[in-house]
Amino acid sequence: IKKCNNFSCLYCKPIRLPSQEFDNLSLLPDPIPSKDNTDHYTKFYGTKSTEEHRPMYIQSQAKSESIPKNILIAEKIETILVVKIVKNIVVYTVTKL
Repeated sequence: IKKCNNFSCLYCKPIRLPSQEFDNLSLLPDPIPSKDNTDHYTKFYGTKSTEEHRPMYIQSQAKSESIPKNILIAEKIETILVVKIVKNIVVYTVTKL
């Protein structure tokens, strides 16, 4: 875990590396299994992490059901803007609201 380098932080201790070395560190992403050899991983240092090989993601995708295509018709979708939260909410209805 990369430290925050904030002196007032209650959780991170001060860094002990030289500042140039610390600045060049990148976060360690989740390992991705190699396609050629299942016992090894592909090189993943410095790459972005994806959810593709996460065990819980794989299980949830296997259990999920596909969405019926007629539910995504543009006429049935209404967007409501909630002013206090400033967030879009999509409501699926057969009739207009």
